[in-house]
Amino acid sequence: MIVVLFFLILMILAQRLIEGAGQKTWILFVFISAAGFLTIPIMLYPFMTVVTLFLLNLDEKDKAKRRRSNIKKTYFLAVLVTAVLTAILYLPIIYFNGLKALLPTDSLPVDLGMSFFSQNFLPSMITVWEKH
Repeated sequence: MIVVLFFLILMILAQRLIEGAGQKTWILFVFISAAGFLTIPIMLYPFMTVVTLFLLNLDEKDKAKRRRSNIKKTYFLAVLVTAVLTAILYLPIIYFNGLKALLPTDSLPVDLGMSFFSQNFLPSMITVWEKH
């Protein structure tokens, strides 16, 4: 549930950034993103959705090339700072518990290629369909 909250806050902040919000909004965007990643690593999916929608919306709404270019540079810097901050926040977890604490490799099959997908997709869909 908290991932949804972070996602919605990031969407609002991204819209404000497109409209020309200041440095405080950029900083808030970075810290909310890092907090989301610290909460759960799969925050990558909502975060990348926000990044993609931001860039698409920016191109659509802002026709001034110079302003659009400056915002994109600042946005990529914010994404980079988010990644660095998230890595710093994860350092104690990695140090004390190892990388396995973040990557549950024991529960994943080794081969996740098309053969795995083709063999497991239909049975999984049938199982889900039968439960609901």
